[in-house]
Amino acid sequence: MSQIVKIHLAEKVVTLKFDNLELEVDVDSYLKVDYGNLMGDIITFPVFFSQISQLRAEAESNVNEAKMSLEIYAAKQRGYYRKKLFADNSKKPTVEELADAIALDQGYQNEQKKYINAQRDFGYLDALYWSAKSKDGKLNKIIDKMQTIDAQDVVEGTFNGIMIKTTQAHIVKKN
Repeated sequence: MSQIVKIHLAEKVVTLKFDNLELEVDVDSYLKVDYGNLMGDIITFPVFFSQISQLRAEAESNVNEAKMSLEIYAAKQRGYYRKKLFADNSKKPTVEELADAIALDQGYQNEQKKYINAQRDFGYLDALYWSAKSKDGKLNKIIDKMQTIDAQDVVEGTFNGIMIKTTQAHIVKKN
């Protein structure tokens, strides 16, 4: 589902059309400041940054869910192996014996791998988030130094995965 946002600049209306973040993203091109269309970059980058922030939050949630799943599995297996080791040896298993039995359990290893992969994916998105935050800060400093924002400075095209189109604004004068 696409979304359209109209921004009024002087006598022009800048229309931004964007869909969900592309499934394949050339990270380097998104993180470079586009001096050829600085206004386009300034206008569109917050949308990309927002989408990255949402993906980062989702990845962080996945890490927390994988950790919870691992902990639940380990708790269930502790109970199972406590009973099994007691039945086999007729004595209470040591903490180390219990930990070893759980670590060797194939299901536990699978849950551990899911957790590790979720952490890795979050790490990638976290690094992208902080790089995008850095670019966002640089763009904000550029905006602060600009005297005026002129619609003439906006170049039509697709920037940061967002299509920009400019049209003449219809100015209504109030009496």
